[in-house]
Amino acid sequence: MNERDAALQLAYTGMHPDRRIKLCLERGGPPGVLRAIVKGSVSMPDTAVEASQVPASQRREALAEAGTTALFLGDRDYPARLGELANPPAVLFVAGRLPTEPGVAIVGTRKATGYGVRLAERFGRALARDGRTVVSGLAKGIDAAAHRGVVDEHGRGIAVLGNGVDRWYPASNRQLGEQLLIDGAVISEYPPGTRPSAWRFPPRNRIIVGLASIVVVVEAGMPGGAMITARMAVDEHRELFAVPGDIGRVSSVGCNLLIRDGAWPVLGVDDLREAVDRVLGPVTAVPDRAPESALLQACDAAGTPIDELAVRRRQTVADLLVDITELELAGLVRLDGGWVIPS
Repeated sequence: MNERDAALQLAYTGMHPDRRIKLCLERGGPPGVLRAIVKGSVSMPDTAVEASQVPASQRREALAEAGTTALFLGDRDYPARLGELANPPAVLFVAGRLPTEPGVAIVGTRKATGYGVRLAERFGRALARDGRTVVSGLAKGIDAAAHRGVVDEHGRGIAVLGNGVDRWYPASNRQLGEQLLIDGAVISEYPPGTRPSAWRFPPRNRIIVGLASIVVVVEAGMPGGAMITARMAVDEHRELFAVPGDIGRVSSVGCNLLIRDGAWPVLGVDDLREAVDRVLGPVTAVPDRAPESALLQACDAAGTPIDELAVRRRQTVADLLVDITELELAGLVRLDGGWVIPS
């Protein structure tokens, strides 16, 4: 059995990522772990054992039908920065288009204040406008606010989930996640069908860190997931930034402590943009992220059926027709028998 097939089968066992990585080190990789599972020398629930024996070819067929890609560590499209982690995921399940350049992670508490939400949105919007990739976790509060800023600018965003990419958690962020898929990606190391569970979220934080060169904590209480992400950022030698806040506000305690311990303070949008430019270098060419540009990119040169284009864009046909009308008026496309044809 080859390494990739074994890694794919192992991903469906529901095993904690830390245990999976430990067993792979002990057993010489995923094929060795699968052999140990078959022999019964690795203790696992019967359902997990059964899941591990489903052929990789069957898993790939199901992923293809669902429009999900499996990226393996070492693949050309696997983000290089993520692969540098001490414990990178062997398999990434990807919906949408995953940018490969290092991004800026914006994270924070689910119990965000209005101030924190507004600031996270402004950060996401400004970075997207600059052509940066923004990474977060699609959680309530700061994460969702940062993603909304990116979506508002039709920018590149990556949402890292603690469940399968075919499930939305929280459900209230489903529309936001679907909008991110238009120009970015939703990813997870957990296979489709995996339900959200509290223990799955801390491991996903390392993926947020791995995809970024800079981690920005907007608001964070003590303890909390954002502080876990901040510690991981330090361990993985990422640049850590934090927004200072009122010393009497619970949601600012974590950020103030991070600054005390060496994180760079962020004093506003322009301050963040300048810091990002220093770390990542200036963007030489900001891509045109306007909706009409993205729509044209999704359309084949010979034309595309409108229903298929709606699937690619993850829009309803009604919403897509609004964008197409604007392009028709600009002379960029024409509609012919249900086909959208670039002019």
